Amino acid sequence: MDYHIPVLAEEVLDGLAIRPNGVYVDGTLGGGGHSEKILEKLNENGRCLGFDVDPDAIAFASKRLERFGDKFKIVNSNFSFLSEGLYRSGFKSADGILLDLGVSSRQLDNPEKGFSFRAEANLDLRLDPSLKLSAADVINTYSDDQLCKVIRDYGEEQFAWQITKELVKRRAQKPFVTTTELTTAIDAVIFPDKRKKSYARVFQALRIEVNRELEVLKTALAKSVSCLAPGGRLVVISYHSLEDRIVKDFLKYESLSCICPPQQPICQCGKVATVTLISRKPLVPSEEECERNPRSRSAKLRIAERK
Repeated sequence: MDYHIPVLAEEVLDGLAIRPNGVYVDGTLGGGGHSEKILEKLNENGRCLGFDVDPDAIAFASKRLERFGDKFKIVNSNFSFLSEGLYRSGFKSADGILLDLGVSSRQLDNPEKGFSFRAEANLDLRLDPSLKLSAADVINTYSDDQLCKVIRDYGEEQFAWQITKELVKRRAQKPFVTTTELTTAIDAVIFPDKRKKSYARVFQALRIEVNRELEVLKTALAKSVSCLAPGGRLVVISYHSLEDRIVKDFLKYESLSCICPPQQPICQCGKVATVTLISRKPLVPSEEECERNPRSRSAKLRIAERK
């Protein structure tokens, strides 16, 4: 089985508008599927840097991409440290940056991490094993208001309060340890026909909280734009509405040359547009791709070019 089937692979390559001798960043390396396709477009002077913090992903991608030699380098760092990683690797800027925000198929299918509700595992959900906070810590130590806010805001779960009350009641008797304990608690308050969606939403919420995904994304987007060379491209693939809203709003703001109120006749804000939107509407997978890779169904790809 492949580590992770690269989503919207051809659209990514077109969006990056790859120059054979350019410098490109895969901010979410995973199994190296996108990086491999980028590297195949580069000549001996081109370079690709892959950022990741998952030891399993790094080991897999290292082996997969070793045939490219010095053209490829792994940066063992979160993509929120993109500018620092570029600088340490000897580059002042990049000609293209890809952020594929999804959790890889390998991570979802790895029972040890507890990313999937389909297998019993420890409630971990850390993409970076060096992080201190696990999903179990969130469930067992957050106040009921804090826990409800996480499930409601990050999972967009309409039954967040009912689930939270059940979790708080059960943790008082025995701390949560496994994914099965969590799904059993959800079963107690959610009708059978709605359970799978609630599982997915709660697991998503916990993963976002543990890994600070939305906070990290905002930092990574800002650093990506600042690291792009003039004419360089930023390509972002998101998989749920919270991510896509952040990406959409960020790129729209960065593309504006004025944010003064409409009734103000002369611009006084001093705002300067940093990017041009290449795609005002997101690109989505074809029906054929969705059939080949069902996990691509929710993907949305947005592209911007540095001015």
